[in-house]
Amino acid sequence: MPNDNSVVQDPISYQLLRLYIDSIRFYEGNTHTLRIFIDNCESLIANFARHTDDAFNNFIIRAILGKLKGRALIIT
Repeated sequence: MPNDNSVVQDPISYQLLRLYIDSIRFYEGNTHTLRIFIDNCESLIANFARHTDDAFNNFIIRAILGKLKGRALIIT
């Protein structure tokens, strides 16, 4: 039985996670599509980030960074 200080989180649906990641379009630095890119990334983070799993959260960040191309990749 978990103690009062532990956080119990739902299991990760890796199939749904893959769909979220795949739905984020590549971002190339266009200011007109930046808001859409940010909204999609925030949705991914809000739905899948885990307070107790830094390795998994790092995977999410790396998946987002993998969506940067061209000029957007140079800026980072």
